Amino acid sequence: MGSLIHAKSPASSAQSKTPTWAVTIFFGLRRLKGSLPVMGGLWLAVAGATYTHWQLDFWAGLAFVPYMVWVTIAFALSIAMVRLNPNVQPLEPAKL
Repeated sequence: MGSLIHAKSPASSAQSKTPTWAVTIFFGLRRLKGSLPVMGGLWLAVAGATYTHWQLDFWAGLAFVPYMVWVTIAFALSIAMVRLNPNVQPLEPAKL
């Protein structure tokens, strides 16, 4: 059986908070291009968390693989949305 050490790393913490930012920027504010750096950061955080968990235990690392796949697909879809919708104007909350 694997180690019982809890993986508390900056990557692990960041990957749990970043999806909220990405969704708010992309869908809430309609800042499609502005969401790309956040999604890139999320991808790096999930990759780091996957690597960290993999070092601790095979099964812990394996559990992150579907999340890594999901984030990769979401990032690719975000890039496609930016390319397909170059003229989308962001929302301005002050004018709502």
